[in-house]
Amino acid sequence: MRAIWLIGLIGVAGCEESTGGTAATSTLSTVVSSPSKCIEARDKALAAPPPDGLPVERVSGLSDVIPDQDTRTAIRTYGVNRIASSFTVCVDAGGAVQHVDVKQTSCFPRYDRQVADRMATWRFAALTGAATACGVVPFNYDQTDQRSPDGRAM
Repeated sequence: MRAIWLIGLIGVAGCEESTGGTAATSTLSTVVSSPSKCIEARDKALAAPPPDGLPVERVSGLSDVIPDQDTRTAIRTYGVNRIASSFTVCVDAGGAVQHVDVKQTSCFPRYDRQVADRMATWRFAALTGAATACGVVPFNYDQTDQRSPDGRAM
């Protein structure tokens, strides 16, 4: 049986985490130390009106991010099918992503890192009249009835 290591995160709403740096996804814990409390706080925070997004449109980059197997198992273990998070994304005048940071965690740090790494590869339309722009970008994942390539439930 595989053990899941749990660590505590400190931040707003008891479950916010920064993804600063380039740590490998595999070095992060799969879930936070109190997933039920984190999920409750996250859902409350995400129920508020959506924050302002980026003032420009994303023009390229994949948006599908499927969690690794350990994270998918943890999501099922905690009875959650849909996870939501938000990220602060900053782009330069040419539309290249300069910075991505977790604003509201999904409560699954390894997945947050996967999403932040994917967002860092996105391109946006060029800015007009500004050197940089930052905004909050929501990100949702739903594994209800997800299937692996061989047809088994994930």
